[in-house]
Amino acid sequence: MPILQVHSLLVGGEALSPLILVHGAANSARVWTFWQNELAHRGWPSHALDLAGHGHSVAADVGVMRMADYADNVVTLARTLRQPPILLGWTRGDDGGPGVRRARLRGPRAEYPSPPT
Repeated sequence: MPILQVHSLLVGGEALSPLILVHGAANSARVWTFWQNELAHRGWPSHALDLAGHGHSVAADVGVMRMADYADNVVTLARTLRQPPILLGWTRGDDGGPGVRRARLRGPRAEYPSPPT
């Protein structure tokens, strides 16, 4: 399993479920910077990860990576959290974010946040 970079923004206690923010193709956790700040102002703890081969995570050959590999990245992070997370995926075609649908974690999921205007 590659070493993944996670950008966490923790606020308050454990009143709200943690959010895992999953970026799309040719992107990184930085796509979530605006939303992490907005969510924090509303009391939501969040964890934006750089999937394998993206952002500051360890390099990986994205030509051979499968959606199942990205799902494993999400599950690996989710297992470190004290509460079941809510997953939000930035679009990667119609997939809802790599690994979001394939992670099969219990709990609600939101997809496709619109960029701020």
